[in-house]
Amino acid sequence: NAEYMGTTTTTTAKPTTTTVSEVNLSDGVTCQASSVHSAPYLCSNTQKDAAEWATLGAPSNNWIQFNFNKKPVTVTKITYQQRQTTNPENNKDVGVECRTLSNTVEKRAFTLENIKTSQEFVISPPIRNVLFCNLVMRSVYQKVNNGAKRIILWGNTEADAIVNLSDDGATCQASSVHSAPYVCSNTQKDAGDWATLGAPANNWIQFNFNKPVNVQTLTYVHRVTTNPENSKGVEITCNTTSNKIEKRSITLQDKRMPQVSQVFVMSPINNVQSCKLTMVSVYQKVNNGASRIIFWGEEAANPTTATPATTAKPTTAEPTTAKP
Repeated sequence: NAEYMGTTTTTTAKPTTTTVSEVNLSDGVTCQASSVHSAPYLCSNTQKDAAEWATLGAPSNNWIQFNFNKKPVTVTKITYQQRQTTNPENNKDVGVECRTLSNTVEKRAFTLENIKTSQEFVISPPIRNVLFCNLVMRSVYQKVNNGAKRIILWGNTEADAIVNLSDDGATCQASSVHSAPYVCSNTQKDAGDWATLGAPANNWIQFNFNKPVNVQTLTYVHRVTTNPENSKGVEITCNTTSNKIEKRSITLQDKRMPQVSQVFVMSPINNVQSCKLTMVSVYQKVNNGASRIIFWGEEAANPTTATPATTAKPTTAEPTTAKP
């Protein structure tokens, strides 16, 4: 189970029925799991009409995480269906842990029945401004390769919430790239990593927004590798439309589990054209990089523009691509 810090509210979910206002939140959702039996049993199967997610031996407190990559959501209900196997291997007690835009964690819990049909549980009170949710399997009825056939989170998107600023044509460049499969643009996709070649000192990745934006929050996911190669200290340098440079710094946690998202609420930076993340220290040094980096915020309503007399073109290092 992922470790979380923040305010916590714990309640027990109860069975319910779908209301008109609730929609399936699976559009644009990605997932990770603490255990996967083999390639045919991926966590993404829980969002499809066929196949299943299965763990390997149902390790204690195994979990599945759902990431809402387009826009924060309000979670109101969860539909869960156990695996459809000949021999029963059903989960029982499930903990729900959702990370919000304010970097707090809201916790709920529900108890599954020992049946194969679909079960529904209300999340009360609803959890607002959610970036991602973990479902942690606390106990089981039977233990084999437990998982799920279907897991759907219901609710609605936040009408006035900030959005993923990478969805509107943001581009990137990096000071080091290990090889062609590990380009920086992978940090904006549902699969793949950005990897450097040997994690050179102060390696960086830069994101260029195609229109001025107001940056408020950052989510970061370390690379998914057999051996840990996690960055630690990160300096964020953003250039604004008025040629002002704004700096922030964050310290990443040394998360050792697959694809655990870390959320950083920053002092807002307005009218941003580009942001560079420089890795100033590491926990381990191999080919460090990132699996996912998302800036959250909103389009600048009234972007400021520097006058021609004072406009300076920022210098940008050309990305280097190392050959394997």
